[in-house]
This record gives sequence, structure tokens and C-alpha cells, in this order.
Amino acid sequence: SYFEARSKHRFVKNSKTCLLIITGFRSIPSKVNPLLESLPSDISYYVPRCLGWGRTNYNSIDKLSWKDWVLQYMEAYDLLVSIGYHVVVVGHSTGCNIANILALQRNIEDVCYISPNFIVNDKHAMYQKIALCPIIGDIFCYLVRIFPNKPSDMSSEFEKSGFYYKYIPTNGVKQMWKLQNKNIRETDCSIKRCALFFDYEDDVVG
Repeated sequence: SYFEARSKHRFVKNSKTCLLIITGFRSIPSKVNPLLESLPSDISYYVPRCLGWGRTNYNSIDKLSWKDWVLQYMEAYDLLVSIGYHVVVVGHSTGCNIANILALQRNIEDVCYISPNFIVNDKHAMYQKIALCPIIGDIFCYLVRIFPNKPSDMSSEFEKSGFYYKYIPTNGVKQMWKLQNKNIRETDCSIKRCALFFDYEDDVVG
């Protein structure tokens, strides 16, 4: 990435509801700007910068675990609740996995999913099996430290802004796959009100 991304927030006086927005894999808070701009003016929101992403190097993502992502958003949720907000968790893409785990851990009743990425794409299934295999996976991730990111994967919006990834750290991908596996195993949840949004042409929804 080519600049330092920052968290985004808006805390409205006398607002009772706050959206905790969990961005997707390798994403940054500014990616959800269209959503933020469409919200009513009396709705508060908090979009933390996901640990490891939106920085000028990959030093931190190489050392992170999927558990670090979950704990980060768990702390954000606890903070908003302590202030007095009713928190609605909004997950985008891979962030939907974190939203599910968060709902289980904190008995959250209101969750919104945007283009959820719950399972690995077929074209990546073989790499997932290798990366998550004991011992062999560690050797694979040590030898293959990064995956190239093709220009076709970049939206024109982010090309213009100067923010995109030329390479994706292998450990980041591995932790995403671990997060998906963890979410699949978690079935007991407290969610009472759920909304799902996705485009019919979205090829990453799973």
C-alpha cells in the first residue's frame, strides 16, 4: 500500500445506535465511504482500521493471527457499549466472519452482512489445503511469502486514489482461511435480526 489508512468515525449527540463496521480482507475504512455517505445524519458509526492493512509495509501482517482481528473488533464493540450505544455490527466480505464470531462471544442480536465471504473460492481451495496443513503449511508459507496481486483485481477507484496492493502477504491469506474455518464451526448464535446485501454478479460471495 502507498499511504497510511486511518479509522473513520462519527459520533452523533443523542444518538442511541452506532454501527460497528468491519471491513473485508486487505480493505481499508475509506472503501466503505459510499455506505457512510448514505447513512441518515442521526446514525453514529465507527470503522476501525483492521490490524495489518492500510500500511506502507507488511511487517505487522506477517506476525498477525486471525484472533488479533477478532479481539480488535471485540474491544471496539465493548467500548461502544460502555459509552451507552446499541451496537449494530456490519460485516463486509471477510469481515462477516468476524461479525459472526463477535455475535457469538458478545450475544449480539443485530447483524448486517454485505457480500459475505464465508468459504474459500474453488480456485483457491488447493492453496488453502496446503497452507493449513500442519508442518507442510508452515514450510509453504515460509517459502512463498507473498502472492502477486493482478491489476484486474484492483478497482478503478483505488487506482485513482493511489491505494492498492501489488502483493498480498501469504500469512494474511492463511489467517483469512483460518478465520473462515473457525466461523464455519461456530453454529450457536444469538442473532435475532439479520440483513444480507449482495450483488447478483458478486463472485466472492460464499
